[in-house]
Amino acid sequence: MASNPSRVAASISGHADALRERSHQRIERAARRALPLVEQVAQRAHEVVETVGIAGSDASESVLHGTTRLQGAGARLADRCRVAVNEHPLLAVMLAVTGGAVAYRSLAGRHSSRDD
Repeated sequence: MASNPSRVAASISGHADALRERSHQRIERAARRALPLVEQVAQRAHEVVETVGIAGSDASESVLHGTTRLQGAGARLADRCRVAVNEHPLLAVMLAVTGGAVAYRSLAGRHSSRDD
């Protein structure tokens, strides 16, 4: 039973064409199925970007508000210190001298331990 080479080639070619056509159909079917999933992922990604953007904006507003409050607290503390110094000048001088002495001893102790 001798096979005709042209018939074998035609048969192989027919099978290859059918396989190619089925492959294209499967790819198209998979693409149609994947498209809604891709769109859903893209939509969720947009939502995440918006959520992060809003959170970042809220955080920056909180930082700005906190900075403003902190600056106000610093100004109030400076005013209170000014009033206290004006009302008790001798006590203010004594506290300044004591603080200077403590700082000097602390720093002098560091220098002497380095020399050892």
